Amino acid sequence: MASRGGEPLVFDIACSVAARGHIMKAAREGRPIPAGWAVDSEGQPTTDAQRALHGNLVPMAGHKGLGMAMMIQCLASAFGTPGPLAGAAATAEGAGGRQPAFFWLLAPDAAGNAAAFKSAMRDWSTYFLHAGGAGARLPGARGGALEREARQNGIPVSPAIERELHALGKSLGAPLPQPLP
Repeated sequence: MASRGGEPLVFDIACSVAARGHIMKAAREGRPIPAGWAVDSEGQPTTDAQRALHGNLVPMAGHKGLGMAMMIQCLASAFGTPGPLAGAAATAEGAGGRQPAFFWLLAPDAAGNAAAFKSAMRDWSTYFLHAGGAGARLPGARGGALEREARQNGIPVSPAIERELHALGKSLGAPLPQPLP
């Protein structure tokens, strides 16, 4: 969906309080995670990222978030996400490293009046940004800004991730190039 500025609206969320990638990064860097993000394999709340990786993430919005996660799991499975994903017990390791995902792309030209849709999106975007005040932003705006910045300045990589990437490259016989000055 195009917004007022013509950029797409991108609503990309994890159905948990935090994305698993944040927990994986904290585990690699030896940092704790905030309370309320995960439970360990015994179902006890934990701030230990390593223990969280062997437990479960806490769903966002309580039972409503769990319902949304279940719906997305069902849609992702129905539309061909590969791998044996067995409900809440599915983990990245149990699914061969694959995670369920569901993408919903709209093509208003195919199903309706594209001009009316674009006008409605412009009006809605303008209203949303005005009503939200100075700090308001549309879904996907932050990601778009980060992508433009990364294309211009590169992507910062922590020393832990850099070591991991170099080890992977070496093990595959494809060493990484040296970073640009």
